[in-house]
Amino acid sequence: MIQLSALIGRNAMDVTTATTVGVVTGIGLTGDRITSVRVHGETIAATSVRGFDGDVLTYEPTVAAEGSVQPTPIDPRGSKVLDRHGDCLGTIKDLTITGEGVVEAVLLDDGHALHGSRLQVIGSYAAIVSVDDAATA
Repeated sequence: MIQLSALIGRNAMDVTTATTVGVVTGIGLTGDRITSVRVHGETIAATSVRGFDGDVLTYEPTVAAEGSVQPTPIDPRGSKVLDRHGDCLGTIKDLTITGEGVVEAVLLDDGHALHGSRLQVIGSYAAIVSVDDAATA
């Protein structure tokens, strides 16, 4: 596992040339899964990434993205976190990400954490998470 704060700024290497091509500057998410990565101004499909938690992000640029349009990679730290009712739960301090690119936890600025599976979308204004059923029971 890796924290987003450690992934942003990490070197990225093209495995076809064994050269460092830049650093990670953002991630694009679809639900709780990374589907795109921004490296040196270029958007790379997460399907081409070999692993997110190594010493360097390695990818193969010839791997095509499955599906249609990839989300624009951003650095979501500092985004508000709203549930589907519009209630503000806090601000994203960090994300815990598995080696496969799945968000395991959303860490909030007040020290609380939300399970990553609650994450539905992150946009330019906020991150939207599902309503916690345990809190409403």
